[in-house]
Amino acid sequence: MRKEEKSGDSTLDGVTVSIAPTLRGHITYFDMINPQGTLEFQSDYAQFRDHKIEGFLFQISADDYCLEVGIINSTFYIMRNEYRLEWKVDPLQYPAGHIHCFAMWTPTWLRLILLDDAMRKTPTDKRGAHVEAATKTIITRPTLPPVSILKWARRNAIAPMVTYDSERHFFEEVAASVKAIEDEINTLNLHNPFWDITYERGRISARLPKHETDIHPTIHALLYQIAIAKNFEIVPEYSIRGGRLDFLILGTVREKGIANVCVEFKLAHSPDIFQGLVKQLPAYMKSKGSGFGIYCVLFFKGKHFAEPAEYNIEQLDFALESQRKNQLLDSIRVMVIDTGFTTPPSKL
Repeated sequence: MRKEEKSGDSTLDGVTVSIAPTLRGHITYFDMINPQGTLEFQSDYAQFRDHKIEGFLFQISADDYCLEVGIINSTFYIMRNEYRLEWKVDPLQYPAGHIHCFAMWTPTWLRLILLDDAMRKTPTDKRGAHVEAATKTIITRPTLPPVSILKWARRNAIAPMVTYDSERHFFEEVAASVKAIEDEINTLNLHNPFWDITYERGRISARLPKHETDIHPTIHALLYQIAIAKNFEIVPEYSIRGGRLDFLILGTVREKGIANVCVEFKLAHSPDIFQGLVKQLPAYMKSKGSGFGIYCVLFFKGKHFAEPAEYNIEQLDFALESQRKNQLLDSIRVMVIDTGFTTPPSKL
């Protein structure tokens, strides 16, 4: 990352949204409006020390609500309304090494996590204590994004688009559209289409996640109206060397022609969950000549399903992001979408 400049601020109906250039495509406005979320990035101490990272990373505000994450004078911070949590980035153990930064939020707390290269050298059985020592949290009054922000995001998701300024601009819009699936599922209570449900005498006796290929038509349907407005062409089950890509999404870039983004879905309990990210999707992208990809993981674990046993949704997101970083897959966006029957933050 480098010193940040303001990026394409969007202001409409009193809602202002800003995302730093280096994060666009890897974080969307749907990530920011969620009542709970995580911003993650990796850098090194030299960039902090020399103030090469400076300013906000993202910011969203409306009415009496503001959520912002940024870095000022080598201090990493998250702020929501009157609450602010910050952490001066001083060398922990390896001042010449890398630093992994997390800003997290829920309706009732804000959190920062700073991990350095010492984490790699920590025995597995002691990593929990290491992460705990690298974590700061503050409790806040229960806070949810106002309805005006949710309405803005949904209108923006279907705002008409004919051509795109660049391939990255196209990628950002595709990423935002795929991320919008989670909002549609939660808002319209569309969990059932992702599950095989068994009834006995008119009552539900069992629920199991559908097979991935059986879910694809539902995903296509959720993207269909957005695709019309955004001038996307969606090709499901795209035949490609080495197999079939779940979705190829195409759009027109001004003065360049057709651009494409490879989108691969995977069930969180699949034994190939990490293989799909580090080998399968990159191979598809290389075969298609695509500069960008989205790896979308559907997470079913909850009161009706116990897999994957070793991860909750935050831990899986962290593990996938770590693999993406380690493999230098900077042009791939990882999304973990909750399709389980979890309690929404507004009802906690």
